[in-house]
Amino acid sequence: LGRERPFYGLQAPSLSEIGEGEDNYTTIEARAAAYIEALRAVQPAGPYFLAGWSFGGVVAFEMAQQLQRAGEKVGLLALLDTVAPVLATDLDEAESGKILAALAREHASKTGRPFALSSAELLELEPEEQLRYVLEKMKAAEVVAADIREEIALPWMSRMLKGYRSRGRAYQAYTPEVYAGEITLFKANINPGHLKDTGMKEITALFLDPTYCWADLS
Repeated sequence: LGRERPFYGLQAPSLSEIGEGEDNYTTIEARAAAYIEALRAVQPAGPYFLAGWSFGGVVAFEMAQQLQRAGEKVGLLALLDTVAPVLATDLDEAESGKILAALAREHASKTGRPFALSSAELLELEPEEQLRYVLEKMKAAEVVAADIREEIALPWMSRMLKGYRSRGRAYQAYTPEVYAGEITLFKANINPGHLKDTGMKEITALFLDPTYCWADLS
């Protein structure tokens, strides 16, 4: 952005922290309101330039809505690889394999190491077996340390799953309204491989839409 553009980051709790029950903002509206309070502590009045990545993009979208309703000007709403909150399917306990596979691919992508895992590989496994299977694949790919102990890794992975489902419930409970302004969408050329996972068809459909399904909301 350049040295002349101050930038403030608002860090959400990690999925594992949410899984431990340390996330006080159970709805997107509540999180957006808390972020706006922090925002105004630095800059009391607009125009505001907002950006959010992934789930944070949905929060930024709701922040822009709340700010506009309060009579403030939003100079920019930038969404970084965020799909619109229009998915109705609830990824519950029965679909933990899909979530687990996606989280593992996300983690692997941050290491830069090649890693392939499909949710289909986890379908016939019990929840505890799924965790062990994914952990062994991540070890083999050197995505995590080969000597990491199960008693540390498995509870952490379980908290990640719980946190993802908790955040997912907030996502699914959110009813977005049309935004009276322009959305600037940044789409990544490279993704962790979710589009190749046949078990993620509904999410894949959102990513295949040219506007990630935001066209109807702006």
